[in-house]
Amino acid sequence: MLELVLAVELIRVLELVLAVELIRVLELVRALELARALELVLAVELIRVLELVRALELVLAVELARVLEFLLVLQLIRAVESVRVLEFVQMLNLIRALELGRMIVMRESMRAEYKTKSETFTEKDLKGKEPFVQFREWFEEACKHPSIIEANSVCLATATNSMSKQVVSKDGIPSARQVLLKGYGPEGFKLFTNYNSRKGQELAENPNAALSFYWEPLKKAVRVEGHVEKLSASESDEYFHSRPILSQIGAVVSEQSKPIVSRDVFIERRAMLLEQYGDGSEQLPRPKHWGGYLVVPEVIEFWQGQTDRLHDRIRFRRPKSGDEPDGVLLHQGDNGWVYERLSP
Repeated sequence: MLELVLAVELIRVLELVLAVELIRVLELVRALELARALELVLAVELIRVLELVRALELVLAVELARVLEFLLVLQLIRAVESVRVLEFVQMLNLIRALELGRMIVMRESMRAEYKTKSETFTEKDLKGKEPFVQFREWFEEACKHPSIIEANSVCLATATNSMSKQVVSKDGIPSARQVLLKGYGPEGFKLFTNYNSRKGQELAENPNAALSFYWEPLKKAVRVEGHVEKLSASESDEYFHSRPILSQIGAVVSEQSKPIVSRDVFIERRAMLLEQYGDGSEQLPRPKHWGGYLVVPEVIEFWQGQTDRLHDRIRFRRPKSGDEPDGVLLHQGDNGWVYERLSP
């Protein structure tokens, strides 16, 4: 009987111990679950904090960008105001000069820098002993320069043959304008225009002209003087039909150099010609008043600017009667040319 009682008590003790251990295990599990929940909460809060930091960084970046934009705007406003002040001062000077009847003097700040002493242009630098070799060298250099858009733009100067129609005189009235060079070679320089324009009329009266190329980024210029001949009709036809159709039509409808009431004078005619010839099925005839010229040079001068104003000038020309190249002042060139250095 006693043994049974002891066994029952032992079972109760064991049950109590097991219950206590189970409680401890459950508490441990709950503690672990709570720790995991806390870790999850902390992770979520950390993510929120990071998102908040990123949002703040974005806001700061936007605000910084706005500040920079504001500063740039302020600098731009100051620059514009500075330019306006200069323009206002220049305008005042102009008004004062006009009021006083004085000549306008260019400001010293417009003085440009040219080549340096280490970049001189001498006879040893010539690419050949005739001018077209040197012209090709400079012209191709100008064509390749990124800042020169139209290297073939050239000033054409012409002149009337006399001051009046009644009196024949060597004195003429000059005129000049920009045209486009369309070809060059040993025979001369080619250009195309309206024969009835002012330059066309002056060339018909006085077939002498001058060309002046200036390539500012290179600080180089070329001057050409010579007589002018008309190109053949076939050569003028060939070039005319190589042009875009709108350029062809423009040459047909324009009575160049004549006064007109408005653009409407030729807009309607251009529309009619475009409708007829615009699709290319029919060739637009070249007008007889439009064609080419060849400037046959007698003189070609090469100029290179120097900052100290001791510019380099080498002139090729056709020899005059009595010229004797001595290799000092006058040098013998090729293909009937002589050349010499000129004082700036």
